[in-house]
Amino acid sequence: MNHDDVLNYREAWLDNELDAPTGVRVAAHLEHCAECGSWLATRHLLQTSLRAVPLIHAMPAALIDKTEALVATRWLGIYRVPWAPALAATVLACVIGIGIGREWGPGLGTAQEWVNARVRSTLTARSVDIESSSHHTVKPWLSSHLPFSPPVPEMSGPEEQLVGGRADFVAGTPMATLVYQHGHHQVDVFLWPGGKQAAPRPQSTLIDGFRVVSGNSGEFSTVMVSDMNAAELSDFMNRWIAAAAAN
Repeated sequence: MNHDDVLNYREAWLDNELDAPTGVRVAAHLEHCAECGSWLATRHLLQTSLRAVPLIHAMPAALIDKTEALVATRWLGIYRVPWAPALAATVLACVIGIGIGREWGPGLGTAQEWVNARVRSTLTARSVDIESSSHHTVKPWLSSHLPFSPPVPEMSGPEEQLVGGRADFVAGTPMATLVYQHGHHQVDVFLWPGGKQAAPRPQSTLIDGFRVVSGNSGEFSTVMVSDMNAAELSDFMNRWIAAAAAN
């Protein structure tokens, strides 16, 4: 893909709107093109500036009092009702809750973006680009389609198996995605060189029925998405990190 071709894809690439193969080719060009690198640095600076603006503000006490008063006088025709403070608190909690999932700690992407990437893969005929339970097959394929060579551990737990992998693209960054079967659950393991962009701070978040956790393994950062419960996914992540370090 030459420079003129990339000019038509840069904005879509930054907004994570490209398919994975096209996104990987655009990312490879951006990494080596001085002009595109300058453009990307400017865009990242703008994104950083926008993310620095607080999206959530605490409701001032005076506003809470006014809300209670309006509820009491205009809705019920009385000055105070026992549940008015609870109503104001509920409204405030809803406002705060809207922010959950928008910004998932400092780092790459939000919890919703990782879940979206998992869901997108299930909308196609296959959730992997290369299907195999052997890291000898999956690792070379990913290494040839990505600008890095990821660890591909084969998990040894009961009812666990490597299903395959795919070249993915999340929040403007090319990455490897390994897919594992854990009993009746599927685990998508997103990983990329940590030196490029750090993973979100370790935490567990539930979005649309999917659990999202993050961690680091050597020079790689990882985010895992599954419908397992928090304890199961945390155990899987710890064992995967140990296996990846030995891979």
